[in-house]
Amino acid sequence: MVFWLLPWLMVLLVAGTLAQRSIGLYEAERQYFASWLVWLGPLPLPGMYPTLAVLASALLAKTLFRSPWHPYKAGIYITHLGALLLMAGGLLTALHSEEGFVALQQGDTKQQVSDYHARELVVLKNGEGIARVPAEALQPGMHLQETPFTITLASYCRNCQPVPREATDLPVHGVAEKFDLKSTALETEDEANQSGAVLQVTGAGEADGLYVTFEPVPHPPGFSVGDDAYLLQMQREQRELPFSITLHSVEKLTHPGMDMAREYQSEVTITDSNGLQFQRLIRMNEPLRIEGYTLYQASLADARGELVSVLAVVKNKGRVFPYVAGVAMALGLLVHCVQRLRRHA
Repeated sequence: MVFWLLPWLMVLLVAGTLAQRSIGLYEAERQYFASWLVWLGPLPLPGMYPTLAVLASALLAKTLFRSPWHPYKAGIYITHLGALLLMAGGLLTALHSEEGFVALQQGDTKQQVSDYHARELVVLKNGEGIARVPAEALQPGMHLQETPFTITLASYCRNCQPVPREATDLPVHGVAEKFDLKSTALETEDEANQSGAVLQVTGAGEADGLYVTFEPVPHPPGFSVGDDAYLLQMQREQRELPFSITLHSVEKLTHPGMDMAREYQSEVTITDSNGLQFQRLIRMNEPLRIEGYTLYQASLADARGELVSVLAVVKNKGRVFPYVAGVAMALGLLVHCVQRLRRHA
């Protein structure tokens, strides 16, 4: 079984690698490496998940039931165990890994991480989120709940292009007075896509009308009803961290005589879930690990002349598996070679 699965596994790897050039890393991973089915025109073919599941089952069954148990095959057993551990770690990573980023200016404190890919539409009341809808669930015509008035999604686009606003009989507010949103082709790099939505508010008195919320616009549209202030915001999906991060300083080190960056580093204070504080220096090759998360110095950005430190935040429960599996396979191959040499000596 393993012999027949390996060629198809190589086909998926080659196809996904070649597809990255045209559709980008994120879409190639989603369609080929993190899929149950791969479509060849109208024909469904097994994706990476079922292929690896059958491969792991076949390898486990052969090791347990079809291979004679002899001491001189100990190296083979250890090598197979390492391969199974590697697959188990990959499954754990696929199911439970989290990746995102935190962008901080000097003096900022944040306890939320922004997802690289997932977006959400959020309604905030007096600064607190009262409704959150993942972008995948957004459908034109749907109504957002948890508000005393009605918010209807007129349109949504994963990657939007602003276009001049055409005449309409409905009242328009904020940036909606100037432009509408039109769906455009997805960018090769998913992080470059700019999501947006057009929303219609009814039942809110003078605040009734159309609103446009668009990722690149720094100030989301808002209105007041009575003593309450509401904001409508399309943003990257937010997740709470069990600790907060405060940026004290960020520094860009360059090569001598050049403006090319040699290294980025950020000095931060971490306040953990118990209220304890400690300072750390996060550098490009020196990440910080805390409470199951790893913080990397990803890049720097320039916000109106002020440096912004971008920290990648990764949570991977299967992080240890590749190291253990690699040691097990290397040990298994070494034991197997020694046993073969001793038998032929």
